[in-house]
Amino acid sequence: MSEPGAQWHYSNCGYLLLGLVLEQVTGKAFDELLQERLLEPLGIKDTGMDRNDLAERGGATGYTRHAGSRYTVGPYLDRSHIYAAGAMYSTAEDLFLWNQALSEGGLIPKEIREQVFKPGLGNWGYGWFITKIPAGAPGEGTTMAEMRGDMPGNYFPWILRYPEKEAVIIVLRNGYGSTERLEENLQAILFDAEPRIPSRSLKDLAPRAWWTPEECVSSHRRMSGILLVIVTGMIWMVLRRRRNHRVNRIPGQLWEKS
Repeated sequence: MSEPGAQWHYSNCGYLLLGLVLEQVTGKAFDELLQERLLEPLGIKDTGMDRNDLAERGGATGYTRHAGSRYTVGPYLDRSHIYAAGAMYSTAEDLFLWNQALSEGGLIPKEIREQVFKPGLGNWGYGWFITKIPAGAPGEGTTMAEMRGDMPGNYFPWILRYPEKEAVIIVLRNGYGSTERLEENLQAILFDAEPRIPSRSLKDLAPRAWWTPEECVSSHRRMSGILLVIVTGMIWMVLRRRRNHRVNRIPGQLWEKS
């Protein structure tokens, strides 16, 4: 516990509470308010609340990344429990319209934008982290507002706004745990710097050492069978020669020692 304004910690509970307050005050469901007051006026048509039926309606399925760049379908998450804290779906095109609404000349009033992007404790505004790009990074010193979404094992969106450049980077992932650092490389390109080619970690390379010969055997079964017979015969011949050589040496060794 602390005095108001003394400390900051991110919490989804605040968003849940806000959604309940809005419903109580207006007498309307949160998703209805979202469409009526925000999305429709902005012309955002492919965004809304996910009722656990996104994949059935043509949306993306979430996947979890494992070692060796192997993916499996992500764990089931009941989005109704996430509610106003982020149980939404969208597209890059719609999020670009949302970015435009938050920009100079957009439909969101200036006084609201200033509050949204005014950093407070923990560099937190109203739903955005506002920082300066650190020294040594592409675009160092430039203001950056960012917000990430995190649905463990399924989805990971990331929006980065650069108001001084009037630019935005929007990445929507349905592969949780990706390692290619795409957002950082896009930022490098934005500021005319060289992107970094992703490197493979040992935990990715190790499974490949087994999968490559396994895939080769699976795709060339007849040739693999012939090769197995040849290798087995060669091993048998080597073992037989060693055994004969050992038998021939024993009498001589015993005679020399006697």
